Amino acid sequence: MLDEHIAEIEKMRHEIVEVDVSASIRDGKLHTLSPILQFYGLCKMFGSLPGDIELESLDLYLKSEEDISSAMTIISIFSRGAVWTSIYALSSFLCLIAEDYTTPNGKLRPFKAEDISIAILCILFITGSRKLIFSENVNRFLLSSLSYYGETLPPAQILSSDMMRLIDSTDANGEKSKSIFRDTTTLTEEVLSTHIEDLREFLR
Repeated sequence: MLDEHIAEIEKMRHEIVEVDVSASIRDGKLHTLSPILQFYGLCKMFGSLPGDIELESLDLYLKSEEDISSAMTIISIFSRGAVWTSIYALSSFLCLIAEDYTTPNGKLRPFKAEDISIAILCILFITGSRKLIFSENVNRFLLSSLSYYGETLPPAQILSSDMMRLIDSTDANGEKSKSIFRDTTTLTEEVLSTHIEDLREFLR
């Protein structure tokens, strides 16, 4: 199901790569944009790939603490590929999606399915991967987050074979779990569609 959403974003790739985020930076609102726009906007602005952007230079250009926090997180996790293997890197990224700028780095918290799904959509597009290649620890962290909110199955959009191997099949096969799964999948579909429409609207 994520493939269809990725295909929609791919239609906008040229505009995304060339995106101008200077107005958002001037207004201290960079952090309110999709991480996709932040990532490519910063690359365009600095004329560099994330790994080549000096984190210290962000202090000179960005106007708000939220912008600095968001940009530093995005640049650091995508320059090292840590988002696939580190629960702390993924948690930092998820905090941005959840608009949580108070949870300190190195501290974990649970996240809702909608936030996880948007994060994964952004990760797949930015990295160019079309498969979820999270480490076992990361998959366990994601399942634990969902469990905290009463969901024993991830929404269909992010349910991978690696996750299925870690799920207690007894719980997952229950009628209550199936009902929550359907509801969460529907809600996630709406959230992802809205995220893509927001991208499209910004680029118009």
